[in-house]
Amino acid sequence: MLINKSFRTALIPLILVLITLATSAQSTPINTYILGGIGPSGSGNVVAYVDGSGLHGLETKATDEPSEMNWTDAKTAAEAHNKEGSIGTCTSNCWHLPTKTELELLFEQQTIIGGFSTSVYWSSTEIRGTNDAADQSFSAGAQSNNDKGNTLKVRAVRMF
Repeated sequence: MLINKSFRTALIPLILVLITLATSAQSTPINTYILGGIGPSGSGNVVAYVDGSGLHGLETKATDEPSEMNWTDAKTAAEAHNKEGSIGTCTSNCWHLPTKTELELLFEQQTIIGGFSTSVYWSSTEIRGTNDAADQSFSAGAQSNNDKGNTLKVRAVRMF
């Protein structure tokens, strides 16, 4: 009987801890995201892709950069969004010029995301051995290569 009483005495605090943890876990909301909804960076950003958990994906700015620009300026403009409301250099989940794969995803979801023109957009994907980078037509849907000195549309993206 003494063993049972000791066991019960030790077990009660453990049960109370477990109940407290379960209660606090239920009351802590988890932000999930939906395609076309507001991204985790807040207003002005749209979810372009979300995984099955609803917790991770790709968000894009809701609008293009104000003017067409060459590839180098496009990369700089996209990365400049990392300085909005923060100090220092971005080290993870940074705003960037989309890869050609990310840009194709934006094209496929353009009616849900909104705000795209029927122009050609820069990707960050460079073509080895040339002065070209991949681009995406938002009218025909085709990807091609373009000289980095040409001016095209720009839309920044960020993983979350």
